Amino acid sequence: MRRNKSLVVIIMLMITILLGCSQIEKKDDVAINLFDMKKADDIVKEYLNNIVSGDLESANSLLSEELLTSNKNSGEGVSKIISFKPDQSIEGSNYAYFIYNIVRSSDVEPKSDLENITFKIRKQNKEYKIDEVKSKSEKEIYIKGSGLRIIGEEGGKSSLVINLNTLPQDTYLRDNKIMLYKDVVPKDSFGKVCLSFTGNRVAITTTNNKDSYICIAYIDEALMSSAQPGGDGGNSEASLGTGNIDSLEDVLEKPIAQKLVTVDLLKGSKVTKFIFSPEEDILQVSYNNEYNKERIKLYKSDDGSLIQTELDTMFPQDKYNISNGKFEEDVFKFKVTASDGEENTNGNYILDLKNLDINKL
Repeated sequence: MRRNKSLVVIIMLMITILLGCSQIEKKDDVAINLFDMKKADDIVKEYLNNIVSGDLESANSLLSEELLTSNKNSGEGVSKIISFKPDQSIEGSNYAYFIYNIVRSSDVEPKSDLENITFKIRKQNKEYKIDEVKSKSEKEIYIKGSGLRIIGEEGGKSSLVINLNTLPQDTYLRDNKIMLYKDVVPKDSFGKVCLSFTGNRVAITTTNNKDSYICIAYIDEALMSSAQPGGDGGNSEASLGTGNIDSLEDVLEKPIAQKLVTVDLLKGSKVTKFIFSPEEDILQVSYNNEYNKERIKLYKSDDGSLIQTELDTMFPQDKYNISNGKFEEDVFKFKVTASDGEENTNGNYILDLKNLDINKL
């Protein structure tokens, strides 16, 4: 009798253990089949990083076969994506939507676009692929005559942000420790322009094909839809003298820039790229200097002041290229290449934006 009871107990224990293992296996299967939002978002970030760096082959490898074969043009066209910022995400069962704000810049004309792009990531057989990409224009900034104009997502009438005649006549150089020396602001034409992620700030450069004046225009968005030609006698006469105004309406139109912040005047340099940090509090300025070297400076966007880093001390302007600048949370990443004999310095670096320490990665 005791043997029978012991046998029953053993059988019950074995059944309990087997049932428990079965439950664990089911839970593991569920965990394995769950949609991994972080992994999906990493796919989007990897795709955008590849696009920014110009690696279209790697970018296309992240697209589903159906999306890739149905796409006629795989390139970016005349406007290149230079920066991006996550906006929001929506999770489904085996898919998710990720919405990003992206900024484009043109290499052929002074132009910048702010767009809202939605990526659909689908999980198929444990593999994550971009299955759909849709874009919506938010703002577009471009040059017409001697004016910088902006148009919203609904199109229609554009608004004048600023024109060459309303810029300062002279300004200080930020490299000077004593703000005493002033130089003439070059205003022959606009150079690079770039929208921020909200579209409320525009980085602008004007040039005489030798020097580059940099400023930031703050846009009063409320005036975009209501902007009408209006009298501004102080600027009208000056505008009439340029010969670049298309009509009397353009002459009388009032700029919608709420304020203009002077950033710097770079002598013997050409600005090649602007990028705002995700919080828009820092402006990255990439330029070619008088030694034909790629360089980067960082400025505070609220007052245009230069962020005093050790970049020029550690990597002298006549010997090193500094490129591939990128904001990531509280750090700024960049690449250094030496022109001659300093290969050990070559590599990727990180600048802590809080304490301004620079370290090699």
